[in-house]
Amino acid sequence: MARWIVAAIALIAVATPAAADGLLLELTGSPGLRVKGSCRLIEADGAQRDATLDSLVPHRFEIDAVATSCTLNKMDERGTLRASLAFGGHVVVLIETNSLFGGVAVRTNGPWGPARGRESAALLRRGHGPAVPGTGQTVPPLGGTTVPPLRGTTVPPLR
Repeated sequence: MARWIVAAIALIAVATPAAADGLLLELTGSPGLRVKGSCRLIEADGAQRDATLDSLVPHRFEIDAVATSCTLNKMDERGTLRASLAFGGHVVVLIETNSLFGGVAVRTNGPWGPARGRESAALLRRGHGPAVPGTGQTVPPLGGTTVPPLRGTTVPPLR
């Protein structure tokens, strides 16, 4: 099956373990699961750059940076996505999701704070949501006011 990478300058696909001093993002889980995501990369000189990825599980990315923060989304309702981020040959974050169209975020220590991972439910963006089963169409954005404003007596503050 085809695997592709957008912004190949930022992420380099490899089939071998991470170099002892490099970053490695490894996607495992349900074989053939399509994953899209983006990463913020911090280079040794402090410069920041962004990279996007679009890949099938399983896949490994050697990241040419000293720190990274990535958000990854399953592009299917089924399956498991497991993401591990290793630095210097040691896993610093391991997280997984099997939520419908779920997502994960992984990051090393960096300007955003300490290393961590988190799982989330579907990360839908206006007009860019997952396909509605059986229709091939994406979930439409909400239109109009969804919650009417409160009217009448409000609850007084606690004293």
